[in-house]
Parts: sequence; structure tokens; C-alpha cells
Amino acid sequence: MSIAYRIDKLIEESSFLNEVPGASVVIDKTGVILSSNGPFQRLLQLNRKQIIGKQLTQFVLFPNELLSQQDDGLHCQGQLVSQKVSPIPVNIEMKVKMERGKSYYVFSFHPEYYFQSVLRQAFASLPIGIVFVSTERMIFDLNETACSLLELDRREILYSTIRQDWCSVFPPVHQSIEQHEVIHKTAAGERDLLVTTKQLVNEQKESRGALYLLEDITDIRSLERQILYYNRLATIGQIAAGSAHEIRNPLTSVKGFLQMFQQQLHEGGHTQHDLYIELMLKEINRISRLVGEFLCLSKPRQIERKPLDLFQLIPELAPIIRSEAILHNIELVIEPLTKPVPLVLADAELLKQVLLNLSKNAIEAMGHGGELRISLDHQKEQKQLFIHLIDTGPGISAHFMKQIFKPFFTTKEKGTGLGLSICKQIMKELKGEILVDSNQHGSTFSISLPVVMGD
Repeated sequence: MSIAYRIDKLIEESSFLNEVPGASVVIDKTGVILSSNGPFQRLLQLNRKQIIGKQLTQFVLFPNELLSQQDDGLHCQGQLVSQKVSPIPVNIEMKVKMERGKSYYVFSFHPEYYFQSVLRQAFASLPIGIVFVSTERMIFDLNETACSLLELDRREILYSTIRQDWCSVFPPVHQSIEQHEVIHKTAAGERDLLVTTKQLVNEQKESRGALYLLEDITDIRSLERQILYYNRLATIGQIAAGSAHEIRNPLTSVKGFLQMFQQQLHEGGHTQHDLYIELMLKEINRISRLVGEFLCLSKPRQIERKPLDLFQLIPELAPIIRSEAILHNIELVIEPLTKPVPLVLADAELLKQVLLNLSKNAIEAMGHGGELRISLDHQKEQKQLFIHLIDTGPGISAHFMKQIFKPFFTTKEKGTGLGLSICKQIMKELKGEILVDSNQHGSTFSISLPVVMGD
């Protein structure tokens, strides 16, 4: 058994190479390779017999003075070379190890193309925000995704200390791994972030800073809120379907008896109680209307989506809308069509219900005096046709804008708060949408409907 093999076996049994990550070799003071590990052999595409006993300089190009130094922990750059592979740029680290009174030199090699180029590209392109913070709470590095999520300029915040208003995103790390959610406010609005933090430590288990991973979960939380909203609607629908008829039946009886009493009082010449009876009948009608809207919101509708010509439908509704507008001294303007518009797929009766409801809302919002304008809009390349209802009312505040389609939300003194909610549900069933734009000069409700393809 050769001396080189015995030394290689001795080193293999020791923990030299196990303690060093990556490709590694062990040499003696003369630069002869005594042992090598699998990663080193695979990088050079050589076996152990082709490496052991050879000079290190036969496979590694680096400053010659490194071999003459015996300081532990030296670093430099060089290249791995072999007849079977192209030169590989590497970062080189040398450590001195003692075994049975003798000094050995352990060289580890880290290919630059892997640790620098590839990781740099991955760091920059990952869809998760990555931020490195030092123990002094300084932002040491961050990728473009983190800058985008936080809406910060990398050049302005790199190497800056964590500000007070960033502490919710970058809290101090007290454990190895922590996770929390935070709502981060930016100029564009609020963003829901899931922040995962990991404490970074060195070989001595001393803290060297923290790694923060930022994930945008705004869409997920928005979807959860929508699911909660529709679950509430479903609950309301179940309650409405189960109780509406039970409410409506006794109301019909009460209304019938009141009308009978009113007639008998009239016949007896007792009209002094008319005011109270009329008030009771009015409130009963209001409750009955509310129950009807409950049923409309909850029960499944038989929808017949057929090709529909809006050029004919809107003139049919005009007299109904105009009569309501005249009562409020409001001018109704239906813009004439300057070009043909395609047919839309819709249920005529349900679409009429939506248009009448939105028109009534617009007229009531303007109060006394104003203009309600109805127009059609379609661009040739679009698959949707728009009906715009434009009023000159006071507009809708930004705070109310977020709530107008919620059931029971209303700003009217005698409103039920179900009209717009029903309209929104109908448009969803018609595969359309209601869009709202409002300012202090008025509001525009736009209905989008799918056009008949090929028309």
C-alpha cells in the first residue's frame, strides 16, 4: 500500500473534508494533494487516483504566494483547470488543520458562475421580495421585487437605517424564523404583505443580521373578503327565502282589514282617523316592498339571454323614465346614435329592471332640477357594449363609493339599500358589469354587456 494512499485514507477517516462545504482538497507543505472529495473530482471530471499525489498547481491556478503563507482563513480567486473541462473561475479558501502533530492545508473551491452569477440573477428576478438587514438595522441589500412591493427607490434606501415607519415590515428578529402579516400603506393604496423573517448567524451562532422575505398577498386577502361578502349574501338569501312568505301573508291580512275599517269609517262619516290609517297602509306597503326585494335578491331567476337590440329597448323605457324626471324638474336626454351598434346578449326584462332602477336613483340623487343623459358606446374592437347613465347630481363620496353595492347600505331616508345590490347581481347573471365614476359634478353609471359575436 503506497504512502499517498495511506495518508489519503487517514485524512478520509478524519473530519477534514466533512467540515468544508463544496469542492475541497487537502495538501501538505510541498503542495502535494493528499486527499480530495467527490465534488472536487466531479468538477474536474477526474477520479481520485488521477488527483492524489499530484501538485495542486497542476489543477489550480492562483497566486503562488498563497502556498508560501500558512495563515488560517486566507481567501483569493483563481481557476480550476483540467484537460477534460474548460477553466472554471472559483473563489478559493484555505484553512490549516492539525492531525497527529502534522499540519495539513485544506483548500475549498466555490465556482463563481454558481455562487455569483446564477445567484445574483435569481436574487434579482425572484417574485418574492428579499431584504438583508444588518445587526445595526441597516438595509444591506434588497432585490427589485422588494423595492416594487414597498414602492421605494433602491438607490435611496440601500445602506440606510430602518426608519420608524418601516418597523412594522422589518421588526427586530428574536427567533430563528418568524412570520407576520402587515398592511403597508403606499402612495397607490394599501398592500397586504406576508413577512417571513430569519435570523442570520455565523459559525459561532452569533447574530449577523436578518433576512426578510416579502410576499404580496393582497389578492388573496381580497378574495377572502369577497368570499365572506358572498357568504353573507347567501345567508341573507336563505333568511329571505325562508321568512319572506311568512311575513307577506300576515301583512296582506293586516292591510286588508285596515282597508275594510277605512271603508266602514268613511261610510259612517268618521274621517278623522284617515291620516293614521293612510300612514299605517303606507308603512305596510313599505314593508311589503322590502320583502319583495328580499325575494328578488334571494330567489333564482329564469334568465333568457337572447340577442337584444338596445336601439329599440331604450326608446321603450324613455316614457317611463321621462315621467319620473318631469316630477323632479329634470331633463332627460337620450343621445342619438351616429353609427350602428351590435346586438347584445341579455334578458330584456332584467335589463329593463336595472336601467329603471339606476335611472330612478340618478333622478332622486339630483333632487330638483338637473339633467340625466343616456348614451351607448361601442368600439369596433371591443367585445362589450356600454350604456352610460350620466347625472348632474352632487356625486358620491369616496367613502360611500366602496359601500354602495352592499346590501342595506343607503343614504336615502326611506331607502331599503337593496336596489344597487340587486342590480349588481342581475348584471353578474347577465355576464355583464356595473362601473361607477363620480365627482362633485355628478355620477356616471356604466353598464357593460357582451355583444353578439359576428354581428
